Amino acid sequence: MYCSNCGKEFDEETSKCPNCGVSKNPDAEKICGFRPKGTSLFYPHELGYECPICGASDEDNLQWSEYKFFVWCKRCNLDIPSCLCKKYPSPKISLEPFSDRDRIIEQTRIFLECLKEVKEEKR
Repeated sequence: MYCSNCGKEFDEETSKCPNCGVSKNPDAEKICGFRPKGTSLFYPHELGYECPICGASDEDNLQWSEYKFFVWCKRCNLDIPSCLCKKYPSPKISLEPFSDRDRIIEQTRIFLECLKEVKEEKR
C-alpha cells in the first residue's frame, strides 16, 4: 500500500504511515475509494460537522479525508465516517446542536446517501 500523503510504501496492517505519521484506513480505501482531488467549496465545520471524539470543529483540525465519505481530525489523527460527525444543521449558522433524535436522523440520512453513491459508482 502506498501513502497518498508522502507516496511511500508501507504495510497494510498498519493504521498509520510510518514515514509521515498520517492515519491510514485500508478498508476505507478499498470500500469507499479516494475522494476526487480539488479544492472544497466548504470545510466540514462550515457544514455542521464536528469530531465526535475531541470536538474539533475548525478548519485547522477538521478536514475532508482523502477517503470518500470520511472527515479527518488532525488532533485525533483519525479518518472518521462523516455520518458520525454531523452535529449541527448545515450550513452551520447556529451554535445550537441537533437534539439527540435529530442528530441520529441526520446521521442516518448521510449514511444512506453514502451507500447510495457507492452503489451507483459500482454500476
